[in-house]
Amino acid sequence: MEKTNSLLRTNLERLMVKSKGKSQARVPIKVTVYDVARAAGVSPATVSLALKDSPQISKETKERVKATASEMGYVPNFFGRGLVSERTYSIGWLIG
Repeated sequence: MEKTNSLLRTNLERLMVKSKGKSQARVPIKVTVYDVARAAGVSPATVSLALKDSPQISKETKERVKATASEMGYVPNFFGRGLVSERTYSIGWLIG
């Protein structure tokens, strides 16, 4: 557990970029499946399957991955999902 907490702290520190100069403003960078996988100690494929509630992944692993993703602030990329599924759920209008 200590290793996981250490990885989370390291990843959260890496995700915040300090601006140079007077203020200490921070700009967040998106957390990826790879970041969650590294922190949870599993592969990116396992993270993907766990977040989809696949029956191939054990209940304990799903809970660990979901908890890690939540702690890190992981949000799935809607456009990336559209690329994989080949559906964008967008409507286009042609005005002439």
